[in-house]
Amino acid sequence: MNMRKRLRFHRHITLLCLPALLLNSLAPNVAFARDKQPLGWDNVLRLRTGATIAVVLFSKKAYRGKVDRVEPTNLVLTTAAGSQIIPREEIKSVTTVAKPKVANPGLWAIGGGALVVGVGGLVGAAKDIGDINRGSLSGSTGKHGEAIEVAGLLVVAGGLAAVVLVGKPRVIYEAKQAPPSTAK
Repeated sequence: MNMRKRLRFHRHITLLCLPALLLNSLAPNVAFARDKQPLGWDNVLRLRTGATIAVVLFSKKAYRGKVDRVEPTNLVLTTAAGSQIIPREEIKSVTTVAKPKVANPGLWAIGGGALVVGVGGLVGAAKDIGDINRGSLSGSTGKHGEAIEVAGLLVVAGGLAAVVLVGKPRVIYEAKQAPPSTAK
């Protein structure tokens, strides 16, 4: 195998591996399906007052509301029906319900990025046509507007990441098993 083929092979392997490594560093649990973070009560204790959550009990009841306060043994939740004090041992799972400040921010970013890519292509085409009209074909590289297109593609990639990662409900606590019944 000559040196040129070997270098080309290494370049292709590198180009295939870099996106995977980048994705792994940005979202380690998504990229290679690592073990999930522990879903313990510590996550609930870190909730801020006013955070919107959904709580499911072992009795199949579900509550949705804002956190009033979290204690080591209880969760106080403000719902439409009023304040609810829920003992920790009755809680099966707690899910955060985060809403983005703008509806569908990722879709807006994708649309904006696509627009920037289009503008970059038009600017490049206009500059190339200007070069042709002036008769200076030798100085034209055909790469006018390329930087704008690359910036637009980066915005599109960021928008796609936002669509995938932002504003999704996330389980932060899950009890292993129901508490033993106290009925006699």
